[in-house]
Amino acid sequence: LSNWFVSTLKCISVITACCGGGAGSCQTYSTADNLTGIACCDLTPFNSITHLCCDGNYRKRSDPSMYVDKCCGKNLLVPNQTCCNGTVHNVVNGDCCGTAVYSASESTYLCCEGNLSRTISPTDKCCGPMAFDGGVQEICCGGKVRGDAVGLKQNKLKIKISAGFLYIASPDESKGRNGSTRKGNVEHDSNKLGESVSRMKTCGGPATNND
Repeated sequence: LSNWFVSTLKCISVITACCGGGAGSCQTYSTADNLTGIACCDLTPFNSITHLCCDGNYRKRSDPSMYVDKCCGKNLLVPNQTCCNGTVHNVVNGDCCGTAVYSASESTYLCCEGNLSRTISPTDKCCGPMAFDGGVQEICCGGKVRGDAVGLKQNKLKIKISAGFLYIASPDESKGRNGSTRKGNVEHDSNKLGESVSRMKTCGGPATNND
């Protein structure tokens, strides 16, 4: 309470309490007992027993006899509510996804990068800010959902590994001008070969070598 002071006016039984060294609001009280619990909420004196200061706004407690209330941004939060990034929800013990609330124990929702998505099947997973079916009919590439995972793998990528060569066949790349199948040498390192194949299967396009 270092930023408030009390002054007593002579001849008049009034006690004045001010905040901000007099620069803020002032309130008067008839007796010293009335000062019990008085504090400053920003530049305004308030009773911290009956009210709670939330970001410069004092809110009335739901039950002054029990200090169970909290602040949720500028609003009061009671025990049967959930606060999500400054937003009050009338949900008991909820889980937050951004400013939205949900129950993480239920399988009907997924929180993906702060965005709440409704799930369709138990295999659903996050792909960036969205939910997808985990690879059943959709595929996740670079945080974006692409449809028809089966079609991408079967039609766009037909991979065959034989004798140290990686054969890649796609509708527009599989045949050369003379009708022969293209093939490219790859390193015999099984780890690198496996990584290349994995990337191609996952994203439905040619593998990229970052080495």
